Amino acid sequence: GPGALQLALQSCYASEAGVAVAEARRVTRSRRPPPGSSLMDCYQIMRLIGEGNFGTVYEARDVRDRDARGEAAQRRCALKILHRQKYRMDGMMLRARHERQVLKAARHPFIVRLLCAFRTPLRELALVMEYCPNGDLNELVVRRGNPGLAESLARRLLAELLLALQYLHEEMDVVFRDLKPENVVLDSAMHAKLTDFGLVKVNVTLDEGAQSFVGSTCYVAPEVTAFDCEPYGKAVDLYALGLVSWVCLTGGVRVVLIPEDVGVGGQAGAVAERAEPPPCHEVL
Repeated sequence: GPGALQLALQSCYASEAGVAVAEARRVTRSRRPPPGSSLMDCYQIMRLIGEGNFGTVYEARDVRDRDARGEAAQRRCALKILHRQKYRMDGMMLRARHERQVLKAARHPFIVRLLCAFRTPLRELALVMEYCPNGDLNELVVRRGNPGLAESLARRLLAELLLALQYLHEEMDVVFRDLKPENVVLDSAMHAKLTDFGLVKVNVTLDEGAQSFVGSTCYVAPEVTAFDCEPYGKAVDLYALGLVSWVCLTGGVRVVLIPEDVGVGGQAGAVAERAEPPPCHEVL
């Protein structure tokens, strides 16, 4: 279903937002570089990893990379291209700058590393990040199925995510705002790393909280969907981590629990009033 930001836009500008998003998707598909193509004579596109509301991520190889003998090492990387057409909406360029700013400054073992950033020939911002070959947490949970991940693996991955959030909150004064299994990638040693910082809120303490309705609908805290515009803070990330924990420990798929077609208000009410979720085995 559509992302939370698109839902919010459609509620205010239904026809305009729908037309704009459809056109942006059409243009994005027409400009998508095919596998095997080269970008800036530096990166060879290998395959499409995934596509979100505002960017597309590819597996790529750095063709400039050389080993100690001077031979092509072709280090793999994750190449995220932020689509300029979609960033024409108010505030989107600022979010792109914040994503780059946070990734550039972050130094943590459980946050993906930004290797470099540049503008493509189409003037789109490209972020080159470390490649994590074991996919994302959602894919892992789907592969394992019920009753979820092994206790030892779930405990370690959730602890790593908690440490990453602690670093963002305490050291960088940042709220992540889009924690979900799809935004947790797994490196070659099966360690969790946060990725996709497009919705971060920087300087959250200085600004006395955040107010924008952003995030993935089924993982946002009730205070984010409130209509009284009260500021919210870092606790929304911990709420999302609780939901991610439930998914990991049950093998459940969060998105089917509360249908998106009930609207944002209906989802907030369902979160507050629904029956107890299915039990998970005790690990925490």
